[in-house]
Amino acid sequence: MARGFEQVDATTLRITIREDIKFHNVAPMNGRLVTSQDLAYTYRRFPIMAKKGSTINALAYNWMDLESLQTPDAKTLVIKQKQPFAESMQMMAQHFFGVIAKEADDASGGDLTK
Repeated sequence: MARGFEQVDATTLRITIREDIKFHNVAPMNGRLVTSQDLAYTYRRFPIMAKKGSTINALAYNWMDLESLQTPDAKTLVIKQKQPFAESMQMMAQHFFGVIAKEADDASGGDLTK
């Protein structure tokens, strides 16, 4: 999904996503393009879902230790971590990082098994 990435400094990653990635052509996303806001929403959602009893492995999100997530434009995500973590890029590439559209999460009441 990434077109490129940059390790800006020891705690900052800049990810640029491809311009041709779309969600499935089903409601409520209807085939719209994936944005950096979708990635930010996905990353913010992990610890929230864990608190709700999700079986998501803590390793799937604990690496982030986020100070901030910024979306300067629709295709760029800037991840600012509180401390350096050498395996950040490796963790981001894991299979369990399915991007979640906020509208899909909202439509299901936060239960994507529906």
